[in-house]
Amino acid sequence: MLSRPTKPRQATIYAALSLLIFLLAGCASTSERDVRFYELEGARNFRDFGGYMNEDGDQVAWGKLFRSNQPAGMTSADYASIAPLDIATVVDFRTVEERETDPTNWQGERTPKFVLLPMGSTEAFLELDVLIEAAIEAEDTAALRKLGAEVYRRMPSEYATEFGDLLRDLASEQSLPTMIHCHAGKDRTGIGAALILSLLGVPRDTIMADYLYSNDRLLNDGVKRTPIEQIYWGVEADWLQASFDAIEEQYGSVDRYIEVALGIDAATRARIRQNLLQ
Repeated sequence: MLSRPTKPRQATIYAALSLLIFLLAGCASTSERDVRFYELEGARNFRDFGGYMNEDGDQVAWGKLFRSNQPAGMTSADYASIAPLDIATVVDFRTVEERETDPTNWQGERTPKFVLLPMGSTEAFLELDVLIEAAIEAEDTAALRKLGAEVYRRMPSEYATEFGDLLRDLASEQSLPTMIHCHAGKDRTGIGAALILSLLGVPRDTIMADYLYSNDRLLNDGVKRTPIEQIYWGVEADWLQASFDAIEEQYGSVDRYIEVALGIDAATRARIRQNLLQ
């Protein structure tokens, strides 16, 4: 991992204190999780991923960035619960087939703008699909974990166009608040959220902790799962780290990847930061 440039002392202190408070909250109680998650019947992984302090001492705004599993199962009560959020944009990373199988039937007075950025199988993933199926058939959890990391290594390059479109949409104030989701809200959504927080200057450890929150809801729901199912429904730090490693190996830094691979220029980056930092 590349070392970060030295920050002004005051900003460094703010970032360190923010991270310490965040980590203590995660270790000592569930208060941080309780603040972020919404108790929805049909979308257990729906949460706010704002509120984090960045390395300059600025805070990512609450109430502007939401992430979730697919909303297909959301009930009328769920929609009533999130109505005050006044979501303006829903970014859907699911494929056409996924959307047809589990369509989103949005309810409420305001219908958000739907941005469809399907992230499905590409040629780079076809060989992995075969290996994943074989690992599942053999119940080889070690192989499946390694394949999960390899999928994450490839996603930043395979879905660069879609991730670039996601970030560009955040440059428009009219697009906020924005909700991003895929099927389970953990993999495609996990990388998308990590890139947004990275652009906003949130420390890597905090980004990782936010990513791992998906395990709190997708694995700790009282459902008995096989070891294979636990891997399928969970997330692992090594997976997201594999994405960061691949980005840094090819581009030197996440900032450079966002600029070169995603096509986010300085002006667009500035508008995104202006919209989402306070």
